[in-house]
Amino acid sequence: MKKSLLAVILFLMVSQAFAQKKATRIIFNGGVQNTGMYGEPFQSFQCFEGCFLTSQTPASSFDFNVQYQVQSKIPNLSLVYGIGINQKSWNGKGLSSNGAGPIEIPFSYRNDLTYFGLFYGINYDFVVVNKTKLIAGTMINPEFLISDANEVFNALGASIRMTIGLEYQAFDNLALRLTPYFQTAVMNYGKTPDTAGGFNSQNFMPYSFGVNLGIVLNRITD
Repeated sequence: MKKSLLAVILFLMVSQAFAQKKATRIIFNGGVQNTGMYGEPFQSFQCFEGCFLTSQTPASSFDFNVQYQVQSKIPNLSLVYGIGINQKSWNGKGLSSNGAGPIEIPFSYRNDLTYFGLFYGINYDFVVVNKTKLIAGTMINPEFLISDANEVFNALGASIRMTIGLEYQAFDNLALRLTPYFQTAVMNYGKTPDTAGGFNSQNFMPYSFGVNLGIVLNRITD
């Protein structure tokens, strides 16, 4: 954990030498995402009478973020800082017991985890036609769990978000942006539960496909 935080701090310090105040932009994004997970279904609850999961499927949820974009010394390349809030959701199905019979009673549920996140990365763009740009970027995204399910899930997670989309310059100081993205975890978001027979390893490695609609405010500085 300490090494990861040190790496982030060093990354931020290096960025200050890389950037210059040539142009700044503020981007307000809002959209939806579907969250899946790598590997086997992740059991986030305990059934005292016995149960097991049969399937998990992605569910739609929200994604909001505000980004601050600073032009670098390299043409078309900019640094991006931001904050955001999103929800990772999925639906599950399984079989349970009423305590007196076999495990064969079907049940279903939905999980919603809310995270506050920080963004830091780079963005590259180039004009494709007149006022329209193709944009692509990669951002590191540390995330902090703010819902109340942290007995099973780690309070801190980290992922990488990759974006590609289009931006239209509607006015001199305002643009509109459509940004599909793919986000993938780079660490385990779930805790490893201690069971009667020792440690039972569970990996909750979420990934998301989403799309944001954004409003971009342009500001030129000295």
